[in-house]
Amino acid sequence: MKRKRTTVNDLSFDLLSHITHCVASSSDGASCMIVLSSVCRVFKEISNDRTILKNVKFDDLLLPGLHESFWHRSGLLCQCMQNRNHSAIDFSLKYADALDLSFKVHRRALLLGLVSLLACVRAVDTVNTRSRQKALNVAEAEYQKICDAADVDIKRGKEFVEMLKAVIK
Repeated sequence: MKRKRTTVNDLSFDLLSHITHCVASSSDGASCMIVLSSVCRVFKEISNDRTILKNVKFDDLLLPGLHESFWHRSGLLCQCMQNRNHSAIDFSLKYADALDLSFKVHRRALLLGLVSLLACVRAVDTVNTRSRQKALNVAEAEYQKICDAADVDIKRGKEFVEMLKAVIK
């Protein structure tokens, strides 16, 4: 004899809403909400409720490991900020501070790399030896790495600004 199984869709809407609210208000609510909204259509609909989005916690999220879907215009962080979620706003401010620090570090690294590169060019212009040419090539490669890292940060900054523009609208 086969037993009838209960599915998530068989539960009442109020119970599912309460479950979603508890998940959203947990310390790792943001990452759990992403998982919960992918479970079924009902949870996805409930997770778009204003009261739920206003209570999602971003406390235990780490900036470097944050999935890029949080930053999209339709992403969870953007939706929570549009609903005046203080945790999401604080998290965005923390991310903006991290971007600002990263920009300052890369600007300084670019300046120091350029000085090193110019010193190598000057040395090669003075006396062109193989060792000086090799040092110039190494300096060029290092400077290119710094430029690539700065480009990645600039791209992240532009995406962040686009997300903030979407929140303001």
